[in-house]
Amino acid sequence: MNHLQSNIFKPKYNHLLPCHYEYIQQEYNHFVSSKKKGKTIFMRNLATAINTSLSNLYEIIKDGTVEVLNSQLIPRKEFSSTAALEKRKHKSNKRIKLQSAKEFIEYVTESFLDPNSMDSIDELCQYINIHEPDRFPDTVCTKTFYNYIHKGWVKVKRIDCPRILRRRAKKPLKLGKRQKGTSIELRPFGPNDRSIFGHWEGDCVVGKQTRDDTLFTLVERQTRFQIIMRLNKGRTAKQVFMAVNKLESEYGLSLFKKIFKSITFDNGNEFSRFNDIEKRPNSKEKRTSVFFAHPYSSWERGSNEHANGLIRYKIPKGYPISKVSNEKIKNVSCMINNKRRKILGYRSAAELFAVACASL
Repeated sequence: MNHLQSNIFKPKYNHLLPCHYEYIQQEYNHFVSSKKKGKTIFMRNLATAINTSLSNLYEIIKDGTVEVLNSQLIPRKEFSSTAALEKRKHKSNKRIKLQSAKEFIEYVTESFLDPNSMDSIDELCQYINIHEPDRFPDTVCTKTFYNYIHKGWVKVKRIDCPRILRRRAKKPLKLGKRQKGTSIELRPFGPNDRSIFGHWEGDCVVGKQTRDDTLFTLVERQTRFQIIMRLNKGRTAKQVFMAVNKLESEYGLSLFKKIFKSITFDNGNEFSRFNDIEKRPNSKEKRTSVFFAHPYSSWERGSNEHANGLIRYKIPKGYPISKVSNEKIKNVSCMINNKRRKILGYRSAAELFAVACASL
């Protein structure tokens, strides 16, 4: 008989009342004073008599054991039903934090449900606990807040947390795609090395159709700062090349070289003009280095993939980007860059990017 065919089930125990605690006090103290043997059998019979588990009975005895003096002023231990009830009242009252941390919970709830914010529950809770510990009289940790969500004790529901309900099957590895340009293996730093500022990861976010407007995204590896640019004529190599040229004109060539030291792309056709991207237009002067991840290895550009996933929170997959205004794209970019990240010590990417640029 395997575990699927087993008919063994966990019995339902009753909630213990004060009279049960008094019965435990009477029987247990009598057993201890009589100094009889067979405590295990006695405890099992007592647990069965009050319809509770043996482990719960031992926990009750532990919570209610107090030290008293006999007639000869010699200390001895016995069970007190009053002490056990008082101690277990505070242990079982799991909603006690809901009252003491009510102000903090309301702040996290309102901030999380704010459509103009992309901070997660963890980022909101930990930012207060680390950077503003004296702001609220009492707080709760991330795990406790999520427990409140699962039990329905706060206004935030499971459906409001997109990563709770997401289940995605792993796709089989595809083979046969040819890698372009310089391999990521030849990058002067390792995949986990983020000590140097100025190395980026790039990709495109498509809309409803391939010919529809596309978003060209770049994410700086150290600060996780993201740049979002609209490609009006679809996902083409020319549009990506022109977008990089626009960035150079905004920053200037000397600053562009310091900020955009390298860019790592996937093997999409829109990045086929990598030789032109590396050089300044109408010139042989090099402005950046372009590397390509291995085919079907999106985890090699994890920061960019994660940031593109944040865009989908505000611009769902399949929605035509041509219908999204430039103002909304700008607001989405600001929300992502102002989002407080756990990996950044609950600081925003915009803050760290500004500090890094100022050091240049």
